[in-house]
Formats: sequence, structure tokens, C-alpha cells
Amino acid sequence: MSPSLDSPRLKLERAKEHLEVIEREIERFLDDDPYALIEECDLQDGSHVFRMKVYAQPAGSLRLLVGECLYNLRSSLDHLAWQLALLTTPTPRDNTAFLIYRTGSSWKRNKGKIGDLPQRAQDIMHGFQPYKSPDNNWLYQLNRLCNDDKHRTITLLGYVLAGSSIKVRSESNIDIRTRGNPVRDLSQRFQATEYDALPRHHRVVSKDNAIIIEVIPDVPYTEMYIEADSSFAVSFGPEVAFSGNVAHTLLGYHGLIRDTVFNKFAGFF
Repeated sequence: MSPSLDSPRLKLERAKEHLEVIEREIERFLDDDPYALIEECDLQDGSHVFRMKVYAQPAGSLRLLVGECLYNLRSSLDHLAWQLALLTTPTPRDNTAFLIYRTGSSWKRNKGKIGDLPQRAQDIMHGFQPYKSPDNNWLYQLNRLCNDDKHRTITLLGYVLAGSSIKVRSESNIDIRTRGNPVRDLSQRFQATEYDALPRHHRVVSKDNAIIIEVIPDVPYTEMYIEADSSFAVSFGPEVAFSGNVAHTLLGYHGLIRDTVFNKFAGFF
């Protein structure tokens, strides 16, 4: 069989199948309202705080699915490297792989692994290295997540406050703070004021019971009407170096491999 992109594409397609199941499982999980923002009033100064409350964690089966998706995404790149090596020899070296390194010294120490690839393919792979451009950091993230899942522990999943809006009616100026940091002073009095305390898709991974939003009046015991709305997503857990919406992250990896990496090497086949 002649070298081709068939095998890498099959691996990538398998990852997409896992991703579709992951999206459905996450949607089902979030439908049960496992996370919430709980409002509390401080009787000392009349301020209001909203805390993150976690009622349930993603099931182990979902974590396994995420790991399998990561594996197939990463494996598609190694299959690509093998097919490129077959262009020059029927018996590529056993350690042929798609190299991903954060430093030039690591690349130099390991570039012999792609010695069977055509030189132009080696040069293109070199251009994808994370140390060559910040635009390639996604490859390091994918590699790290995959290696951690394979060799250390099943992928850890947590939660993320994907967005929050807050509407406040107050007889006093107020500060709205997120995680204790000033965001904006609201100076309008006696009228409803709506403010996005956390923009939609702002990825904040928080611990259970952590303060997310504070509403602090200038004048203690000011009467306030507060209406808060929030949305949540499943994220890579805080123990993982990279946190973000799991489904969006995996979908992004899939698209980058298909449209950027594969397209760059398509001319070899």
C-alpha cells in the first residue's frame, strides 16, 4: 500500500467520534445543574457575595472518553510521521514520531527520530515546534495532556464559570468585584443597571465555595436588588497545566490538526 493520509485521517475521525459523545455527555451532566452561584449577604456592611457551589463532579467514564479522544488526536500526528517516513524507506526506524518540543535543545537531541522523513517534511515539522512560535503552543498542550493521561493519571476534569451577568438596582454607588479585584464603579442611582461582571466565555476555574462576585455599596446597609445569571462548562481540572472548556478545546485541536497540520503535508502524498 502506498503511503497516504488514510491512516492519520482515520485516527482523527475516531477522535471526532469520541468528541461527539463527550459533547452529549457534558450536556447531560450540566442539565442536572451540578454547579451554582449561591448569594450571601454580609450583615456587617450590607455587601453581597456570590460563591461557587459544586454539587457533583464529572463521572469517571467521561474522563476516560476525554483521554481516548486526546490519544487519537495525538496518535494521528504520529501516524502522519510514519507515512512520511514510508516515502523514503519501507522500514522506518521504530522511534519515528511527530516531534513536539518546547526548546531548541530538545529538538536537536531528538531530531534523529525523524531521520527517515524527506528533508522538506522535517523542515515543515520543525516549523510547527512550540518554541518556534506562540501559535504552536496548542501542540505542546495536546502533547502534555495526552502524556499525562497515558502515563500519570486519568484526565482530571473540573468546572469553569463560562459567563456571568449581574443586574443591580441600588440607592448608592456600588463596586462590583470579581475574585476581589475591582472591575467597574457603577454611579447611576435609582435605576436598574446591568453589567457583565464576567464576560461570556471568560474561563475562571474555581474551587468549591470560592467567592466569584462581590457587590459592595458605598453606603453600608444600602437597599439593593440584585439579579445574577451564570453559565458553566466542564473544564480541564485545576491540577492540569491548561484549563479551559473541554469540548471547545478538543474541537479546536481537531480543527488545527485537520486544517493546518494535515494540509501542510498533503502535498507529499
